[in-house]
Amino acid sequence: MQAARRGGTSPPGLSLQSATPLAGGVSLPSPLAMAPRARWFRTLLPEFRRAYHERAPARPAASYGGQDPPRTASSLSSPAPARTRHATDGPPLPGHHLYDAAWVNARREEQERTRAGAPGSSERMEEKAARARLAQAAYQPLTILSHGRAAGPSRYPPRGLPAPAFIPTPLAPAAVIPSGPGRDNGGHAAVTRDSAARAHAMTTPVGTTAELATPPAEPEAAGPKVLGMSEVAGAGFLAAQREFHERCPNTPPPHVLVVNTLAGAQAAAARLLSPELRGRVFACDTEVSAIDVTSQSPCCHGDLICFSIHCGPDVDFGGGASPSVQSTLWVDTYLDGDASRKEEAAEILSLFAPFFSSPDHPKVWHNFSFDRHIVERAGVKHAGFEADTMHMARLWDSSRSGKLTYSLESLSSDVALMGSSAVPKIGMKDLFARPNKRADGTNGKLLVMDVVEELQRGEDTRWRWVAYSATDARATWDLYAALRERLEAMTDVALDPGVAAEYAAAGRPIASMWDVYLRFWRPFGELLTEMEALGVGVDRAHLAAAERRAVADQERARAAFRDWAVARVPGAAHMNVGSGAQVAQLLFAGVPNGRDPAKAGVPLSREFKVPNTLGVAEGGKKAKKNIAVTLHGLWGEGVASPLVPTVHTPSGAPACNTAVLKALAGPPGRAAKALAALEHRPGAGLGLGDSLDPVGAWDDASGVEAGAMGDSESTADLDADGGAGAAADASANPAGAVAAEPLDAADLEAKRAAGGHGALFPLFGSELEGLRACAAVDALVDVGAIDTLLSNFIVPLQQDAIAKPAAVDWAARRRGEAGVLGARNLSLAGREGPTMGQGSGGGLQAPAALHDSTVDGPPPAPAAAYRVHCSLNINTETGRLSARRPNLQNQPALEKDRYGVRRAFTADLAAGHTLVVADYGQLELRILAHMANCRSMIEAFEAGGDFHSRTALGMYDHIKAAVASGECLLEWDGGPDGASPPPVPLLKDLFSSERRRAKVLNFSIAYGKTAHGLSKDWGVSLEEARETVERWYADRPEVRAWQKAQQAAAQGAGYVCTLLGRRRQLPEAASRNGAVRAHALRAAINTPIQGSAADVATAAMLRIAADPELRRLGWALLLQVHDEVILEGPRESAEEARRRVVACMRSPFVGKVERPLLVDLAVDAKYADTWYDAK
Repeated sequence: MQAARRGGTSPPGLSLQSATPLAGGVSLPSPLAMAPRARWFRTLLPEFRRAYHERAPARPAASYGGQDPPRTASSLSSPAPARTRHATDGPPLPGHHLYDAAWVNARREEQERTRAGAPGSSERMEEKAARARLAQAAYQPLTILSHGRAAGPSRYPPRGLPAPAFIPTPLAPAAVIPSGPGRDNGGHAAVTRDSAARAHAMTTPVGTTAELATPPAEPEAAGPKVLGMSEVAGAGFLAAQREFHERCPNTPPPHVLVVNTLAGAQAAAARLLSPELRGRVFACDTEVSAIDVTSQSPCCHGDLICFSIHCGPDVDFGGGASPSVQSTLWVDTYLDGDASRKEEAAEILSLFAPFFSSPDHPKVWHNFSFDRHIVERAGVKHAGFEADTMHMARLWDSSRSGKLTYSLESLSSDVALMGSSAVPKIGMKDLFARPNKRADGTNGKLLVMDVVEELQRGEDTRWRWVAYSATDARATWDLYAALRERLEAMTDVALDPGVAAEYAAAGRPIASMWDVYLRFWRPFGELLTEMEALGVGVDRAHLAAAERRAVADQERARAAFRDWAVARVPGAAHMNVGSGAQVAQLLFAGVPNGRDPAKAGVPLSREFKVPNTLGVAEGGKKAKKNIAVTLHGLWGEGVASPLVPTVHTPSGAPACNTAVLKALAGPPGRAAKALAALEHRPGAGLGLGDSLDPVGAWDDASGVEAGAMGDSESTADLDADGGAGAAADASANPAGAVAAEPLDAADLEAKRAAGGHGALFPLFGSELEGLRACAAVDALVDVGAIDTLLSNFIVPLQQDAIAKPAAVDWAARRRGEAGVLGARNLSLAGREGPTMGQGSGGGLQAPAALHDSTVDGPPPAPAAAYRVHCSLNINTETGRLSARRPNLQNQPALEKDRYGVRRAFTADLAAGHTLVVADYGQLELRILAHMANCRSMIEAFEAGGDFHSRTALGMYDHIKAAVASGECLLEWDGGPDGASPPPVPLLKDLFSSERRRAKVLNFSIAYGKTAHGLSKDWGVSLEEARETVERWYADRPEVRAWQKAQQAAAQGAGYVCTLLGRRRQLPEAASRNGAVRAHALRAAINTPIQGSAADVATAAMLRIAADPELRRLGWALLLQVHDEVILEGPRESAEEARRRVVACMRSPFVGKVERPLLVDLAVDAKYADTWYDAK
């Protein structure tokens, strides 16, 4: 080959060993031997741009004898070609959606620079794209192999290059996967590398682009959608959109077969089910209307308006009727919303039902959880799940962040993953957004976009929408092939030896990360969708009663803080107690900037505009919407705050978050209790819902809810100054009078330390005022805590966005049939088997007919029950399950569940059902003991009992002496009758402080927390914290050695592994930035423990779901929250189900070994009608 030279010389440092010919006689050096210099590159750029961006004249059809370019034999007969990085989806179509990843990525960066006002130019953008193409060419291309036959080179010339410039170099296959009936490899093609770099690697044509990982969030209301003030529709955005439109014009996309008639649907459905396509992998995608994906569940909302299917570039759904290969199927199930064609649309969808419900047609989705619910809501059962590319991507790389996300748009644009022939999605915004119009007709700064129904039927957008949405399936198919290749190549899976031996003994060895996906994450992904569809019953009446109590408690707490503040700052009467800036003005007035003394700090006083909620009017005028209030510090006008902030915002202002307020107030309820004791009035001066009883709300013995205040008259006693009748109490209560006496700072500090009060206590001159200050700020903390419960759980669980009165046909579930009746099939409720929510008339009653439950015991069988369908996701770096809508993983701890939220989660009592709740005991500590092979921890777990007391015993010599002398007992079993009190105190009572520290260390050190962090948590010196940590490690030297080994692995290999060999990439472990490196090294300790706990929970859930006895009895998984699983089934078999669940969880992998780890996996399981009662 000719070497590229300019002026007869090579650029400095460039070795031109080989070159690649381009159009017009231009040659470029081989990227494999290239070390470009910027100056040389700019001189070559004009020729490079001409070769890549000046399109060659369209070649007439006669170039190929009036036919498509010739196909290789294997491309016609290969049943399941896997996507390569250099395969194409049809011949170059001049002017129509021909994107390449480098161009798209560079254009996106250009848009961002323009929006941000940064300098940028088309010249720089093209230069960057050209550089990217040169770099991409260094990736060795792939060759499709199928059933032992090589598919050969791409049959289409590169974009913009005449045919003679295309020089294929097919090689013999390097690896072949034979066909077979198994799901693992039957009918799938193998993908391998071709050792020769090709010229067209930089310019292979690609298909159209599309957008999000899940269907776009569209409001139900008609009209344009506003995308937000941050998206400035400037000249850069519009220029980029024009280029996108030029490449994706509003004309019929030649590579897509559009189906919008019954005849076309019959032909397309028959083609999908034909023997010729049996065994192929089908990538599918849906587009949906009438759903807001940010707040609504696809189990309850969303209408399918179209779907697309792609199973390879060589499949022509058009049957040769079009000059182009119509390799993607696009099916219209909306038909422009024409009411007269509604039945036709339903019949079109029904023709594809056999395909979607066929287990013999493996289907790949991106975000299967969403699409499956949409398809099944439309009345079509889904079977034949092959893969979710979102989960595959997380298994390949669990640490994508920033612009590298797990959306289809991001993954398909990732040239490091997809190679140079990536099919990058382009978002809806880039294709369909437009600037809003001002009153004068000029463009505004907002972007607006029509709802998807209008995009699909609008004359100006219809064909561009078809091309956009059809590309989702093509991009998913390409992504599946690329990710499968990557996972199959990851053969150095670092499984735990015991787990590996168990699977090998069962004849199910795990040889690659692809095996990990097949064994665990693929079935787990499908199981999660089944759990989402089934949902969990909720008692809305209980939640409504809890909401009323919570709102009342919150208002009392808000009033308690405001009344106390008004006595010191009159303007606080109108303040917004939820405003951090206004609260900070009270607490930190006059405090300088904590990061830059030259910058302004908190002023001594400040004026705020607040809503005029009280309707204050001045001078007889009409009340204004907002009024101005002036706030100064709590210590007086013009007086600076004595508080010294310990936490600052990035701007240097004192932080006023919950953690800061808790430090100022002290432990929840402590100041209020001390204040009540001084004034001889229970609850005096509180305004807190849980201060008297942190366990809050519920009496476990009776189920009766205590008044949230602990005394119904507690707030009635508050005086206007927030002092709770201080003058009267001082005269009637000598202790109160003494407490009101002024004390010097040293005495107050001593009382603060003795009482464990917050930092505000010694700053108000007397014990009484210090307690009032702490109690008031504690009330403010409580306002936020109640708001969290309301906004995250109590209110959302009552909304139709995530719940519906859908019945469950439990009899059908026991038969292995679909048992969830969707919203469109509610009329079927009660026809077969026991149903939930059946009224006396046999139909579902309206929400208003719900029984208004009380707190006088377990909730009765509801007149009409709702089931909540939350979203369960594998989207954490450790592999832990997360939940959205609502976030059930963030449930309040049982002792803090003051409104009994868990009691709202109930079984289908009308069907005679109950719940089984099973929870691992100290799972993460047991995994740490196993992974570190720590003898001390293993022996402690084998001995049983209180693990934290045993930790304290091993740390402190004086505790050892006390136990040895009989001064205290490590544990007590209740004596002969099992109910006798211990003869001497228990260790946990006599040495509660030491045990508490031991417990903190057990969980903190396991996650890499240092002495520095613990000293802050405990409020002790760094030296004291370091000494305590060393005591812990002295009894567990194996843990320290294991932690060092994990950190070394993170710095050396760049990742750490879990029990199942899943990896978390930690490139930051070798960072030069100390803070970044320290965070990564902590993650290197945390991930193997938390990730392995996720592995154990995943394997246990799969065993439970597959257990034949549980299936026969009719039990089904509903939820998993941390290490806890919840099942529902018939009450009469609850005990038998409980035993089976415990057995599955104790041996979670294959079940061949009772003790797969070095320690037993302890499981506690109970059954009851509500989640709360089963705890």
